[in-house]
Amino acid sequence: MDVPYSKRTSFLAIASFVCVIAAIISIILFGLTVALPMGDVGHFILFAMIFFPAAFVLGIISVVVITIRRKYLKGYILAILAIILSIPMIYLDHKVRIGIKYRMERSKLYTGRYNLDLLGKGLKKYAKSHNGCLPDANSWCDDLLADKELGLTAENFRHPKADLLKLKGECHFAFNKNLSRKRLVDIPGDVVLIFEADGDWNLNGTSGILQERRTTAVDEYYIDMLFADQTIKAFWFNEQAIKKFNKKGTSMYYEQPCWSP
Repeated sequence: MDVPYSKRTSFLAIASFVCVIAAIISIILFGLTVALPMGDVGHFILFAMIFFPAAFVLGIISVVVITIRRKYLKGYILAILAIILSIPMIYLDHKVRIGIKYRMERSKLYTGRYNLDLLGKGLKKYAKSHNGCLPDANSWCDDLLADKELGLTAENFRHPKADLLKLKGECHFAFNKNLSRKRLVDIPGDVVLIFEADGDWNLNGTSGILQERRTTAVDEYYIDMLFADQTIKAFWFNEQAIKKFNKKGTSMYYEQPCWSP
């Protein structure tokens, strides 16, 4: 009498289920580390965003393979569970990516933040190729434009909605004059590098320029500042300070910007 063949569980089905469990554990660990601050936790989200799609793809493949070789393989439940549990997070990731892309496009078309970020990166690259030193404050726009490897244009020094906001001058970003020709690596990360302002080409200065900021602008309550560590924060006129958050992101406070290294 023939002995019935014993089906084995598909390796792909097992792998897909393991991936989805690993992704769920990563999300849980992210939640725990946010609740109990334990340093950088971005890698947990990265793991989850890798494991969830992997679980979905492996689950689909395993269902197909099991169907073709159903006489020898089993594991439908594991594969289908992996697929079902992966779908919500993949959908959420897709929506987040769309949201980020939308904000980036809006920033590029309607705010000065996009150009501010480009100029900050340009200054960093400039310093790297000039013995670590930033340009002269009195010629910083010209120096950045002259460096063709940076790929900047004159429009990058203007606000995209300059006409609508009735902004003055040909340059809408100012370089912190206290950092003229300074070595970038010697400047603390919380020192203002460049900031939104209105004036002539190669505009530079410190807090005094802010008092003349956009006197005819429509509904402006704050401007953006880029710091030596390449972070961007908002300077609020009513508080005459920058808005900051604690490490947990649960409370907000205001702090005077630092202008000297």
